[in-house]
Amino acid sequence: MAVAAAGAAPHVYLHNIPSVLGNNPGLPHVLADVDLDRAILAGEGIVQEHLTHAKGVADLLKGARGLNPMITEEIAESARLRAIAVEAAHATAHYAPVNHVNVLQGIHEQMVAMNIQLHEQMVAMNIQHHQTNQRLDQHTIRLDQQALRLDQIAAATDNNRRISRNAFLAMTGGNYTPLRKINEGHGLVRAQAVGHNLGQAAQQALAVPQPVPNVGDTPPAFNPKIEEYSHFHILGLIVFYNDDFGIALVDTLPTRIQKVRRFLAEF
Repeated sequence: MAVAAAGAAPHVYLHNIPSVLGNNPGLPHVLADVDLDRAILAGEGIVQEHLTHAKGVADLLKGARGLNPMITEEIAESARLRAIAVEAAHATAHYAPVNHVNVLQGIHEQMVAMNIQLHEQMVAMNIQHHQTNQRLDQHTIRLDQQALRLDQIAAATDNNRRISRNAFLAMTGGNYTPLRKINEGHGLVRAQAVGHNLGQAAQQALAVPQPVPNVGDTPPAFNPKIEEYSHFHILGLIVFYNDDFGIALVDTLPTRIQKVRRFLAEF
């Protein structure tokens, strides 16, 4: 067996070399006391025993042609080629340029390093992309909040004129003008909190308008004659405006009507 020079990397097989049985399934594992299932794995140290065994198997199968029906010309040739492959591995390890294996190993290490670097870059890009999306989401939220605030200011400004008009109409007996919605969302929970004394059927009849009204909207089919309102009509306004108008659970219908009037006609 050849011995590597002092300080040099040990000689190893650079790739797998399957056994004769591995390439020719159906053969016995052992024939004439010779192992046909001895594979060589990449990374194993190069030893003379592997080459001696490979040549011995090739000679055995060559001589068994025609004597054993299992040993065909193709199988004998397969064993011969395997012996050549093992011998080539030995020759390459011992007589190839000194840096041949090291160059291959260096290329492999460079490829591994490049893959690691690419992976790290992709992770960094994904993190940066996520952070950018977060900043965009935050910016969008701020813009939405600013737009909502502007809508609320516009609605409140218009409501000041409507309240002034309603206050005048309250003294002259005219019909009220509905105010624009200021609070975002719907007030179903508020309405249920002051309406559960109306009975289960009335509570179930309460529903969120679809679509949910926007800031600045006015109630559809608004009845300007507040004195005609029922408990249910008032609860419908609470749902729309998302405002309970200061109504308490114990308030009577006349008290609730009065609080709706104040909402529409008082600053």
